[in-house]
Amino acid sequence: MVNISGFNIQYPDKKEVVIKYKQPEPIQASIGEDCKIFIDIQATYPIHSIVQKEAGVKQETYIRIKHSVEKSLDGYWDIMHRIKNFLSLWITEPVYPLAIIGITEANKQTINDKLYNPPVEIYYYPPEISKAPKTLYPHDMLFTFKDISDRFEILLKNWFEKVNTL
Repeated sequence: MVNISGFNIQYPDKKEVVIKYKQPEPIQASIGEDCKIFIDIQATYPIHSIVQKEAGVKQETYIRIKHSVEKSLDGYWDIMHRIKNFLSLWITEPVYPLAIIGITEANKQTINDKLYNPPVEIYYYPPEISKAPKTLYPHDMLFTFKDISDRFEILLKNWFEKVNTL
């Protein structure tokens, strides 16, 4: 959706392909004194095998919301709804979370004298979601991240401040 890729693919000749991947840095925007929105790009890497027949790298993009103090699920749900609407305007298609994962102080555990805070999966099924997601191309979007990257934080902050009026 943000059309940011860590891939560099080259074809030096007909029998060679060079694939390099460098994970892009997260994109950060503050939408208030105590809340930040991150666009995280993560990758899964190939497993090395004694007999290597294939290798693949898959990149996925996630939205992460971080508050300086813990908030209720309803507070996060409001922020997710606003982000969903902003992205839907951006790409001119409905947008829905495919997975929601949270971290809460109530889930902290001590195991073998080490403190762990495992994520909590929040199950959610929007009835209007399409079974087969369609591929989004930059030319079909109202604007791309590249178009607004230098003012992304300002636009997102303005959206949050004026969404009720809009």
